[in-house]
Amino acid sequence: MSFLSSSQFNTAATLLMLVLASAAVYFAWTGPRRKTLQKELSFGIIYRGVLVAAAKSVLDDVSMTYNGHKVTRVSVVIVSIMNTGQLPIAISDFEKPARLVFKDVEQIFSAMPLRCSPTHLAPTLTQTKTEVFLAPVLLNPGDFLTLRVIVENTGRVRAALEARIAGIAAYPILRAGPHPGYKLGSLIYWSGMTLATLAFCIFMGWSKHYWLAAIYSLFPILLSLGVSATLRDIIHIKRSRWMGNNTKDLGEEGLGSCVEG
Repeated sequence: MSFLSSSQFNTAATLLMLVLASAAVYFAWTGPRRKTLQKELSFGIIYRGVLVAAAKSVLDDVSMTYNGHKVTRVSVVIVSIMNTGQLPIAISDFEKPARLVFKDVEQIFSAMPLRCSPTHLAPTLTQTKTEVFLAPVLLNPGDFLTLRVIVENTGRVRAALEARIAGIAAYPILRAGPHPGYKLGSLIYWSGMTLATLAFCIFMGWSKHYWLAAIYSLFPILLSLGVSATLRDIIHIKRSRWMGNNTKDLGEEGLGSCVEG
């Protein structure tokens, strides 16, 4: 014996359809509003590695030098700057050269471009004891530059980007590899497809009409698409930026093409 009569089921199905339709319309209407074009520049440490270190407890009478300087530990730090927005960042947008400030560093020995996109990007770099200055450079959406910095450090190297750029208030963290959060979108999409199939089977069993069941099954699909797009946008807003495969094989011959100014 069924716990719902046919009329009660139709009423419940209609209410559910209206709720799903309203949600689908909401996500479709707010989607373009989330797609506003904006400037954005992201910065991050892509790699840290110790080149050489002296252990005083083991070899007390041994000292090391690098370029004539006595050192205890020399490390390589790879940092990247990427235009992760939808608008170009022009040279005129910079108030002054951008500054990369390194913490837990005794001295910077060298800073050089390692990889750029486009390859003819010509960054001009200058350095002090603990800072690297980047002259203003045109960065179109998706453009990036990766720098290799050799330092003498006292601990885990940290770095920060300090710059005054028109239209940009903060600099999101940039990381290597693809963005893991975007897998949620596919999960929600396929969940919506599964719900649509279940909805079709349930409504078909009650209404005995293919067209009505097909209409009812459309709304879980629309809702899942809207929620998926919304979550991708929320993840993009709140989480770090990711460089995708642009950091693969850094340092290999032929892949470090970058014109230094």
